[in-house]
Amino acid sequence: MKKNFKFANRVLKDFKKESPSQINIKKKYDFKKYLTMHENLFNNLKFPLELFKNKKVIDLGCGTGEVDFVLNKFGAKLECLDFNGKSIDYAKKLKKKLKLKNINFRTASIEEYKVKKKHFDISTSFGVITHVYDQEGLFKKLVNSTKKKGYIILGFVEDAGLIQRLLHRAIIRKLSNKSEKEIYVYAKKLFREHLDRSMKFGMRTYRGIINDYLVNQAYYGLSSTKLHQWAQKYNLEFYSSSPEISLPLRIDPGIKDQKIKSTKLKIMLNSIFRLRSIFSQQSDEEVYNNLITAQNNKLDKDIESFINLTTHILQKSNNNASKKELKKLNEVKKKIKENIKFSFKNLEKNIASNFFPMSNEIFEIIKEINNKKISFRSIKKKINFLFKGYNGLGTSYYIFKKN
Repeated sequence: MKKNFKFANRVLKDFKKESPSQINIKKKYDFKKYLTMHENLFNNLKFPLELFKNKKVIDLGCGTGEVDFVLNKFGAKLECLDFNGKSIDYAKKLKKKLKLKNINFRTASIEEYKVKKKHFDISTSFGVITHVYDQEGLFKKLVNSTKKKGYIILGFVEDAGLIQRLLHRAIIRKLSNKSEKEIYVYAKKLFREHLDRSMKFGMRTYRGIINDYLVNQAYYGLSSTKLHQWAQKYNLEFYSSSPEISLPLRIDPGIKDQKIKSTKLKIMLNSIFRLRSIFSQQSDEEVYNNLITAQNNKLDKDIESFINLTTHILQKSNNNASKKELKKLNEVKKKIKENIKFSFKNLEKNIASNFFPMSNEIFEIIKEINNKKISFRSIKKKINFLFKGYNGLGTSYYIFKKN
């Protein structure tokens, strides 16, 4: 327990300087934008917003309360706590400005919080578990707070998706000698693309982002594998996740139970997902678009021709295909075969051109960090493929149902 409090006090010291959760939603336009982002989130999680209506919700580690204002707009009645009194004061002022009711903010640490057993319909924690020493302890408190048939909603950073940002931190540690002034200077020089993207899509400030993972040293990702083990341990039913880990292009009928039953397949899918989490730079749509729109690939047209021609022949009253139709069908079949080969070669090329140089670069950067003569120039030369676009996987969201 002493370690828990010592760890929490270290985090609190840094978060008092600049709250990493603070988002500017004071203007109606910004609040509406933030509200829409969360409507999209729960839509992706297949969690109807009606499930929040008139429900008792607890938020462990609420920060400055922006997510809670959104959940309140969805109809939730909230109890919110955070160890940073400065953040709680800000949340109370913003609540008053937005004229919201049914939200109670109070200052308390997760370590000190005494669970109201089976009291809440929904228990939540967003982006907090990354900064907590006893991660399973926090998860257990969410579980114990929740009523039977209630929901646990967790937002967290996947440990694999965190690797690129941990490299940021390792580089900054070496270059700045832990001088906060230099941390901000080097962060903007080396990781400007990531900071700009986080500001744009996360609606946070430069200082808040930098303080979150570079000034504050307590930043630990959570393995989705471990999370599923906890769920099993506490008798929880998996409800949904975003990003979703599933089989691609499924065709099982809607009346069939489509849950993956093979443990081996689940483990492999999760491992592949975790590998991709490390190196993700583009959106899913961009990645797959690059794979299927390669030059001279007309697979879609050939597939349609094959389907239409086969259907045309089989819909004839005598089902007899002419020589011309048979010849055409054979040609299309061969084209599909060649295009599938081409697509797989393109997939292999795409994986090779991303994974190998990026993994090599991680190795080279770690080697350079061990170099006593490391400099801004020497590290800059090593960065060619990493730290672009998504810069690894951001926040993951999981929902579990309590049995």
